[in-house]
Amino acid sequence: RLVRRRSVAARQVRQLPSCWGQLTSNSAAAMPPLAASTPLAYQEDNPKPEDSAAYARYHKYKGAQTFEAFLQSGGTLRDLRKDKKNGYVSVDADMDGAEALVKKL
Repeated sequence: RLVRRRSVAARQVRQLPSCWGQLTSNSAAAMPPLAASTPLAYQEDNPKPEDSAAYARYHKYKGAQTFEAFLQSGGTLRDLRKDKKNGYVSVDADMDGAEALVKKL
């Protein structure tokens, strides 16, 4: 017995509830954009593997209190994003457009 599968184009796309778009737009509007003076709060204990380059960088930038100081201490935007995702840092700013800010600094 042959089973005919529908192509991706033929499948119906499920629409998200309209309230989801409202939640994301409201939450993004509440967050100020990332700026050089955006405060950062890192946890003191270094959670990275000790024999990694990330461990050495974390040790250097964990004392930074602003985004600009974080970059000057050797932190990268990738470090900040991963640390925020993992809960190692508190950043109360929207990370969209951070690449443009890094290029300016």
